Amino acid sequence: MTQEKWLFNLVKYFSLTSSIAFVVLLGVISFTLRANQIDKMIATTEYQNMVLAQSFANSMWDRFSTYVESASTLTGDQLRARPETAQIDQVVRKLTFDLPVLKVKIYSISGRTVYSSEQAQMGVDKSNNIGFLASAREGKPKSKLTYRDKFPAFSGEASNVNVVESYLPIRAFDGSIEGVFEIYFDATKSVNTINREIVESVLFLVVGFGLLYIALYLIINRADGVIRGQYGELQSEIKERKIIQEQLISAKRRAEVANRVKSEFLANMSHELRTPLNAVIGFSETLVDEIFGKLANEKQKEYLTDIHSSGQHLLELINDILDVSAIEAGKIEIHEAVVNVKRVADDAILLLKTRAEKGGVELKNMINGKDLKLRADERRVIQILVNLLSNAVKFSHYKGEVKIEGRRLENGAFVFEIVDNGIGMDDAGMAAAMEKFGQAHSSLEIDAEGTGLGLPLTKGLVEAHGGTLSLESEPGVGTTVKIEFPKERVIP
Repeated sequence: MTQEKWLFNLVKYFSLTSSIAFVVLLGVISFTLRANQIDKMIATTEYQNMVLAQSFANSMWDRFSTYVESASTLTGDQLRARPETAQIDQVVRKLTFDLPVLKVKIYSISGRTVYSSEQAQMGVDKSNNIGFLASAREGKPKSKLTYRDKFPAFSGEASNVNVVESYLPIRAFDGSIEGVFEIYFDATKSVNTINREIVESVLFLVVGFGLLYIALYLIINRADGVIRGQYGELQSEIKERKIIQEQLISAKRRAEVANRVKSEFLANMSHELRTPLNAVIGFSETLVDEIFGKLANEKQKEYLTDIHSSGQHLLELINDILDVSAIEAGKIEIHEAVVNVKRVADDAILLLKTRAEKGGVELKNMINGKDLKLRADERRVIQILVNLLSNAVKFSHYKGEVKIEGRRLENGAFVFEIVDNGIGMDDAGMAAAMEKFGQAHSSLEIDAEGTGLGLPLTKGLVEAHGGTLSLESEPGVGTTVKIEFPKERVIP
C-alpha cells in the first residue's frame, strides 16, 4: 500500500474513531443525565413525602402513639380487628385524597407493621429492612424508585407504575423516634417526562452529528477517489509505457501536491474536531470538580472522570496529528527565546511526575549547570523532553530509573541525553520506532499503547531547530536518546 493511499485511509480511520467515541460519550452522558434527573426527582418526592408524613403525625399521632407502641405484640388478624385500625385508615385516606399516593404503612419502633392501607400486610415484621433501619435507628429518610407491573393502591390495583418508596421517621416532641411511616408515591408521570426529555436531547445530538458525519464522509470519499484515480494512472503509465525520467518527476510532483492537500485537509478536520472536544473536556472537568454543586453519587463522578480522560487522550492524538501535518508541510513555527536548560528539564519532569509514580519509575534531572541556556522555542523544547521521558517511563520496569543529562560538546554544541534502564530495543525496533505510526514493542509485558507519532514528531521538532536526534539501545539494558542542538543555538 502506497503512502498516499495509506495516509488517506488514516483520515477514514480517524473519522470512524471519532464517530465511535461520540456514540460512547453520548451514551455515557445520556445515562449520567438521566441518573441525575432521577435522583433529583427522588429527592423532591422524598421531601413531599416528608411533608405528608408530618401532616399524618400532626393529625393522628397524639391519639394513636400509645396504640402504635402497644400494638407491636398483636398479630395481623388482631390488628385488622382493632377499631383503631379503621380510625387510622379514615385519617390516612382523607389526607391522601386526590394525591398520587398509592399506599401508606405505619411501623412501630420494633419494626412491626401496625397499619397498612393494604390490610394483608398488617403484622409483618420489617425490623431487618434497610429503609426501616435507616429511619428507626439513624433518624434518616430513605427513598428508592422501583417499577411495578401491578401494585395494590388505595383506589384498587394499579398497573405499570413507577413508585418512589420512602421510609420516614416519626419523632416525639423531645426528638426521640417513636415509629416509622412508609409512603408509596406514584412517580410514573415524572419518570415518563424525564425519559421523554432525555430521548429528545439524544435525538437532537444524533441528528446534528449525523449530518456532520455524512458531509465529512462524502468529502473524504470524493477526495479518496481522486487520489486512487491519480495513483492508478501513474502505475499504469509505469507498467505499460516505461515513461521517461521527466514524466516520473512530473508524476512525483503531482503526488506531492495531492499529499499536501491531504495533509492540509487532515489538519483542518483535526482543528474542527478539537473545538467541540475542548468543550467536552472543560464541561466534564467542571462537573468532576463539582464547581456548580455536588454530584448525586460516586458512580456519576466515575463516569465523568472517564469522559474527561477519554477526551484528553483524543485531544493529545489530534494535537500530535496537527504537529506532524505541520512538519510535513514545512509550516512548523519556532518562536525563539532564551531557554534555561535546567529549568525546562525540571518542567518536563514535573509534567511526567504523576505518570512515573504510578509506574514506580524515578525521574532524575542530572543537569548541574544552572546558567546553561539555548536560543530555542521553550514550549517545543519541553514538548521534546516530555515525549522522550514519556517513552522512557512507558518502557521502564517497576522501580526503574530515567535520567535527563546535558552537557556542552567540544564542537560547541549542546546535547540532551534521556537515559533509561528499561527493556531496550534491537536495531529493527529502533527503525520501527522512528517511523510514523510505528511500534517498536509488541510484548504484553509492557503497556506500549500509543499512536506511534511520538519519536517522528520529536525528530521533526528537533530538526526544525537545526538539531539531530539519535538512538542507542540494547535489549534488556535500556535506551539512550540524544538530542543535539547546534552551537549557533548555545548562548555563551
